[in-house]
Amino acid sequence: MDASKRISDLIVISRRLADFLTIENRALGAGRFDETRALVEQKDELSRAYESRIKGLAEHAGAEAIGAVEPDLREELRALGARVHDLSRENAKLLRIAMEVNRRVLNEVAAALKAGQPGPGTYSRTGGMAAAGLRAAPASVPISLDKSL
Repeated sequence: MDASKRISDLIVISRRLADFLTIENRALGAGRFDETRALVEQKDELSRAYESRIKGLAEHAGAEAIGAVEPDLREELRALGARVHDLSRENAKLLRIAMEVNRRVLNEVAAALKAGQPGPGTYSRTGGMAAAGLRAAPASVPISLDKSL
């Protein structure tokens, strides 16, 4: 496969990956995590295809072959590569934020559940059960969630 064909293939995959990352970043930014879960497999496939095409271009097309490719095609690939890079960095940042938010929510839920558990029964000075150990677990644990995170 010649360098022009390799670059054309990489441009097509780069466009698809950039469009996909844009969709995922919007969903992450809006807190629509259910949408992002559905996109994981497709993102993985596109990322692998992108990586393999980049490696293939580096391994099988030398500087001379790439230099012979139309300048417009090379410039389009360069611009798409920069766009994918920027979108990937934003995606990584948004994923870190989403994971931190989920971790905090889970920690708060766990802390609320733990606080609602009855304590162990203890004996008082007179040998009877202390009142503090007899409290019953609440029927429901109040939890509030700030969706603006």
